[in-house]
Amino acid sequence: MGKQGSLGQEEGRKMRRRPGTVPAVTRGGILVLILFLAGPACSRDRASVHTDPAPSTPLERLHPGPIHVPDLFSLTRLQAVTQLEGAGLTPVVRTELAVNFKLTGMHCRVIAQRPLPGAQLAVGTPVHITVYMPVGTCE
Repeated sequence: MGKQGSLGQEEGRKMRRRPGTVPAVTRGGILVLILFLAGPACSRDRASVHTDPAPSTPLERLHPGPIHVPDLFSLTRLQAVTQLEGAGLTPVVRTELAVNFKLTGMHCRVIAQRPLPGAQLAVGTPVHITVYMPVGTCE
C-alpha cells in the first residue's frame, strides 16, 4: 500500500503546474494549428499561390466581373425580377400596400430600388425593389 500511495502523490505532482502556464504539448498543438491556418501565406514560393480564382458557379462564369444594376423604375414586378435574375442578381421584393395619389398609374410597378441604377455589384448580390400595390393583386 505504501507503493500505491507514493505513486498517487507522484502523479499529483506531475499534474500540477503554475497558474497561467500552458503545457508544452498544447503549445506545440497551437503552433501547428497557426501554421496550418496560415497555409500558403507563409510559403516561400509565392508563385504557387493563386490570387485570381476561377469562377466557381455557372452564374459567375456567365457574368464575369461586376454587374451594373439596371433601372427597374416603373417596370412590373415580373419584369423587374426577370431582369435582375437574368443579370445574375438576387431580387428581394417588398410590396407597399397603401393608397398614394402621387403614384397614380404605378399600380403593380416598381416605385423604388436599392442599390440605385448603375451601381456595380458582384454576382448573387441582393437588389431590393418596392412594388406599389394599392388594391387588388399584381401579375
